[in-house]
Amino acid sequence: MKKAKLLFTFIALSFIFNALHSQVHFVNTTTNDTTSSAIGYQTTATGAMSFASGSMSTASGVCATTMGINNIAAGNYSFTLGSDLKANQNHAIVIGSGYANSIKLENDNTYSLMVGFLSHYPTLFVGTSPTYNKTGKIGIGNVTSPEAKLHLRADEGEEAAMLIEPHNWEGGDTAMLYLGNKENGIAADSQDGMLYNTGNNHVFKGGDVYIEEIDKGIIMKSPDGKCWRGTLDNNGLLGFVRLDACPGQTVAVKEQSDNEDNTLKIYPNPAGDFVTVSIQKREQHPQTIKLLNENGITLVTKNITGNSTRFYTGDLPAGTYIIQVNSGDKRRTGKFFKR
Repeated sequence: MKKAKLLFTFIALSFIFNALHSQVHFVNTTTNDTTSSAIGYQTTATGAMSFASGSMSTASGVCATTMGINNIAAGNYSFTLGSDLKANQNHAIVIGSGYANSIKLENDNTYSLMVGFLSHYPTLFVGTSPTYNKTGKIGIGNVTSPEAKLHLRADEGEEAAMLIEPHNWEGGDTAMLYLGNKENGIAADSQDGMLYNTGNNHVFKGGDVYIEEIDKGIIMKSPDGKCWRGTLDNNGLLGFVRLDACPGQTVAVKEQSDNEDNTLKIYPNPAGDFVTVSIQKREQHPQTIKLLNENGITLVTKNITGNSTRFYTGDLPAGTYIIQVNSGDKRRTGKFFKR
C-alpha cells in the first residue's frame, strides 16, 4: 500500500513539473512565467521562456538569457554573459563586464554583439548583416555604427594605431598589408624598409609630396637601367647623382646575347613576397617569361607586356629560383634567392 502511494505521489509531481516547465533554485529567485527559469541568488526570469542564472541578474525579455552578476537581458532573445551588463534591444548580445552595477556596458543595437571589460564602452562591436547573403561591419574602440567593414577609433590621448608584426622581424620576415589582391599592397622588412607593391601606377591625388630631410631624395631609374638620386640644395635646385646600384638590385645576368642592352635585372635579391624582372631591351618577337625552381620545373609563365614583370613569391619556400625569358630562339636566364 505504501509503495502504491509513493508511486502515485511521484507520478503526480511529474505531471505538475511537466505542466509548469519552470525552475526556481537556491535563494530569493523569481519566475513570473510557467516557462521561465531562475537559478542562483536573487535572480529573476520574468520573460516567457527566459533564463536567469548567477547573482542579482534579470531576464525580462522573451527567450532572454542572462548569466553572471548584476546583468539585465531586457530585449527579446537577448543574451548577457559576465557582470554589470545590459542588453536592451532584441537579439542584442553583450559579453564581458561593465565598470560597476551603476555603470553597465549596454548594447542598444538589435542583432549585434558587444564585447568589453571594465568599461561602459565596448572594445569590439559586430553589427547586423544587411541581408542573408552578406555580412555585418566590425567596430573596434567604442564604435557601434561602423562606417566601413572595419572601423577603428582610438580613445582620447591614444593613437589610432594598428601593428602588423611578423614572427621574426630582425631575421628578415615581412609585414604585409594587401589591398585588393596579393599583387597590390604595402610591405615592410628590416632590410629594405617600406615597400609599395603594385602592378599599375602610384597615384597621389591632391596635396603635396613632402620630403623632410634635405640629404634624402628621390631615386629614379633612367631608361638605360641606371639609378639616380635627386636631392635638393639650399638654393632650391634639384641635382641628380648616379648610384652604383639600384636599391636591392643584383648584378646583371646575361646569356646568349651579344648586346649589353639585353640584360636582365632581378630585384630584390633575396626576394620576399615579390620579385621584379627588368628587361632593358625587348625583342621584336613575342616574349614569355617563366619562373622555375632550381630543378628546372616551371612554376609560373607570363606574357611580357612591358619592360618589367613582377612575380608573387610569398607562397614559395626558401631556396634558389630561375627566371627565364624566351624570345624566338633566344633564351636569357637569371637566378635569385627566396628567403
